[in-house]
Amino acid sequence: MNTELQANIIIKGEIELLTGMHIGSGGQFGIGLIDSPVIRDPLTKMPYIPGSSLKGRLRHGITALTKSKDTNNDKANAIMGESPNKNNKKGSRTRLYVRDAHLTESNDPKLEKIKFSEVKYENSVNYQSGTAQNPRQIERVPKGTKFKFELMYKQFVNVDAKHDLQLIYAAIRNLEDEYIGASGSRGYGKVKFHLGDEACQIRDLDYYNNAIDQQDDGEWFSFNELLDLV
Repeated sequence: MNTELQANIIIKGEIELLTGMHIGSGGQFGIGLIDSPVIRDPLTKMPYIPGSSLKGRLRHGITALTKSKDTNNDKANAIMGESPNKNNKKGSRTRLYVRDAHLTESNDPKLEKIKFSEVKYENSVNYQSGTAQNPRQIERVPKGTKFKFELMYKQFVNVDAKHDLQLIYAAIRNLEDEYIGASGSRGYGKVKFHLGDEACQIRDLDYYNNAIDQQDDGEWFSFNELLDLV
């Protein structure tokens, strides 16, 4: 693949939780502790969505959307990258970078007071005996919580960037009908992505080479406007 860079395309927006979300940090052991806490920033102690979790869900979406036409998932691997393996000894470079999504500054103060945390009690059910077993406490980030997300797509020369971006957008909308985190089949992790009129920016080589002389951050576009420009 040609790796001559043409531009970096930035896509920003918000992720709003429509139901409680659980992305775990590993279990805790001890009396009175939550069995499965959510992952939190070690400095702020606030929850966040790891870029790896979000990228994994987007990869899943692109794979599902192209599966019937691409049995080897070459399109998903081309956009998301591929580690060296027996079929591709060199691997492939990713075109899409996904940042950690941290809390926005516009969250409801009521959520801040409870430290963006709710605890849900769950059990497994033995369907033969009809009894509950293995009770556990699952921490969730409550519905209504908002995170700011950022994607960076590397536009290489002689690559169909428009088609890639259309697939990424389709994967975002597909993810809205699925979930982020664990236990999606039990109602967890339904989200809404918000992309505004100034969600996207094209940063070509001139943007970086002339950065010292620039007076502002450059022009931002809606996603539809972006597709007309690439």
